[in-house]
Amino acid sequence: MKNIENYIYDEDYIGKGTFSKVYIGYEKTKIHKKYAIKKIYRKTNPKYVKYLDLEIEIMNKLKHVNIIELYDTIYTDKHVFLILELCDTDLYTYIHKSIINEKDTQFIVKQIIEAIKYIMDNNIVHRDLKPHNILINEKTKEIKLCDFGFAREFKDTLLTDTICGSPLYMAPELLQNQKYNIKSDIWSLGIIMYEIVMKNHPFKSNNITDLMYKINNNKPILTNSNFSDECKELICDLLIVDYTERMDWNDIFTNSWVYNPINNVTNIKSIKNNISLESNIDGEMYFDDIYDSIIDDINDTDDTDDTDDIDDIDDIDDIDDIDDIDDINNKYGKTNTNDIEKTINTPMTKPINIKKNIENEYIFVNKPHNKSVINTLMDNSNEIINKIKKMI
Repeated sequence: MKNIENYIYDEDYIGKGTFSKVYIGYEKTKIHKKYAIKKIYRKTNPKYVKYLDLEIEIMNKLKHVNIIELYDTIYTDKHVFLILELCDTDLYTYIHKSIINEKDTQFIVKQIIEAIKYIMDNNIVHRDLKPHNILINEKTKEIKLCDFGFAREFKDTLLTDTICGSPLYMAPELLQNQKYNIKSDIWSLGIIMYEIVMKNHPFKSNNITDLMYKINNNKPILTNSNFSDECKELICDLLIVDYTERMDWNDIFTNSWVYNPINNVTNIKSIKNNISLESNIDGEMYFDDIYDSIIDDINDTDDTDDTDDIDDIDDIDDIDDIDDIDDINNKYGKTNTNDIEKTINTPMTKPINIKKNIENEYIFVNKPHNKSVINTLMDNSNEIINKIKKMI
């Protein structure tokens, strides 16, 4: 063990950078708590000193659940020691040793975006986003954005000629020596998402010339069938080469795949297809029938008793002793007019938007006009109706 003021740390490092090493350490009086102690070599180069001082200044300024916390800074003649929050591993290692499903992917990406939103609200850009600079606790899947060595403060629209970051995660405008802007980190986010989904880099290259050729001539190919179209579309929108056409941060901060519960977003399309394939029922027609049923309820404001429109409800599996719509509402969620209106938050004069929101949010067959459709569905595939219930 080695000593540095009030701390001790292991002799073997757990991470290494160009000018630094990271060790597991402890406070001498509280050895039950572990820290990450980053040992940075001091240099006299003014540019290097400026970056180091700015990194420490930025980290002292930032306090967020998804940003690594800096507890203490210790200066010696040869080194600067940063006493940091300790995490299990970095995201790069986690991606390549773990199976990450879509729900966990959404949770991880949402946290990264929340961290970026926070630093942008504090007029800071990271400029070196990559899985190696994102730490994760494996059990909770909580991430921590770290390594602010290339971060800087900005005001309004940032345009700078400074080239920084890692080439494989660097936006094409930077690789082509164009000016950096706040959309450049969006490209890096897209590369990170692609790696989570595909376990590989979309433009894997050995040199910058080859990298630029692949970026300009090859579109990212997303073949992982375990992820939804919404997820893949977001990745493609992040990886648009022309940054003027690339998705912007405001759209990312409100993106439906990122911010909606994953079970309500991802499997609508696949369940429609399953209905068609597994039970010989037209999935689109079936969901349209559900929509028409709900719209009838909305338009029929005088009808307060929906029980007459339900036939043979006892035939539906897993619904026991339900006598009326209120019981169904209590067990399975929102079906009455007021709740639907609150859920979709859309004026009732726009049925097209209502339909879109119903399909993307909460769906339940509260008035199956086509009784034979339900019976056939239940006869041929109980599994499908269970999938529908899980979405609610």
